Amino acid sequence: MDTNWILDRFKELKATECVVYKNTPYRYSDLLQNISRWKNAITHLGIQEGECIVIPGEVTPQSVGLFWALILNQNIVAPLSKESHDQKEKFFSLAQVNGSFEFGEADLWSYDVFSPPMKSRHPLLCYLQVNREAGIIIPTSNDSGRQKFAVHQASLLFERNRIVQPNEARNLVFSKLDHIEGLTSCTSMMLSGGTIILSEEHAAESVCQTIEQYKVQHLPIDLNLLNGLVNSKAYDGYDLSTLEVITHTGAPLTENNLEEIHRIFPGVEFQQLYGSAELGGFSTLSESEHTYRFKVGTNHSVMKVVDNILWMRTPSLMLGYLSAPSPFDSEGWFNTGDWVAVDDDTVCILGGEKNGQYRANPM
Repeated sequence: MDTNWILDRFKELKATECVVYKNTPYRYSDLLQNISRWKNAITHLGIQEGECIVIPGEVTPQSVGLFWALILNQNIVAPLSKESHDQKEKFFSLAQVNGSFEFGEADLWSYDVFSPPMKSRHPLLCYLQVNREAGIIIPTSNDSGRQKFAVHQASLLFERNRIVQPNEARNLVFSKLDHIEGLTSCTSMMLSGGTIILSEEHAAESVCQTIEQYKVQHLPIDLNLLNGLVNSKAYDGYDLSTLEVITHTGAPLTENNLEEIHRIFPGVEFQQLYGSAELGGFSTLSESEHTYRFKVGTNHSVMKVVDNILWMRTPSLMLGYLSAPSPFDSEGWFNTGDWVAVDDDTVCILGGEKNGQYRANPM
């Protein structure tokens, strides 16, 4: 994996704000120093390339620095937030985890070494190790709630950011690194020179205060936040004029929802996104704000429809699952499980898992 360009990108941005965490701004120069400290710690701990290492899924300057240091060391990184700890034992066994970092107060941290049982390693993990490729493991689940673990090759996830134009937008982030939305948002924003405003508060009042204080330009929104804004009218007391884009990754919002967004945020662009942990990110939908509608062949993706089920291939597609059969056909197409209708050269997502119901969260 060629990683020189990642450090070069951060060096070009060293004077730019990278992260705002607990009201403290950190520049890309701070990120570079943080990565360097973690690289020294990785060497001291004897962590070898190809080993599977668990890190906290919560987004902090510490976890972001550790994440990049492990990626640069060609490790297989598995973010795991506190909410996912009920899956910890199962995951440690499946991924044959070699070590796990934990963070405490005041930037204190600990590292536990594990000796995986002597059994054949999963072929996907062997592939990454043999090819000296960094990897990322992301939890995912289908509509039935069954937990699966998607394995990604890091270089494929990040390649689209390699030629991206600089974009120093200020982005409010709620998600964690063990959600594909949080992972791709944070890494894409950093690789394009954006600023990540980290927020642990989802209350409407707090969100509006953060937008005004930090001049946020991009706001991810969900139904809970939208309802909170509508019911509290918190937006009336703050200057939200810096907002340029609002994105939503769940099921398409209703026309009433969209009317509320346009009323509260007049002139702000709304983007409905579609994606999943398996696809490795999200694409902007076209044609309509309240339907999952794609132009075939856009967003660097190719699609086909078989028996009204959408199959896709994207550059950032996962390698496969640790804990489930391969969802690919013999030609490498991924079965999304989404029921679709085809209209000329567009594909409209009608529902998930063939049941005609939108997936509340397609991650």
